[in-house]
Amino acid sequence: LKGNSDLSLDDSRTVVQTIVSVPTVDSSQIDRLTSDARNLAAVMGDTVPAAAKTMAEAIKDPAKAAQDFGQNGMPGFNAGFVLMVQHMQQAGNE
Repeated sequence: LKGNSDLSLDDSRTVVQTIVSVPTVDSSQIDRLTSDARNLAAVMGDTVPAAAKTMAEAIKDPAKAAQDFGQNGMPGFNAGFVLMVQHMQQAGNE
């Protein structure tokens, strides 16, 4: 991550450690998810480590994340989308 970005070494480590702390994430997903964290940081106006934390929490509980994004006015996270995510998560848990 550090070699491909302007992140400090400490921030790069934090991002990777945050992402790999999610039990369902495997090593093949790290590059894509770190890139997604950079994109999310840009959209949210946040730091990349903070965005990685948000992503990790969203991966662990997508329905809660969708609801939080909707309440915070994130584009595309309307009530219908939030409900769809909740139903998908419930189906995956069964």
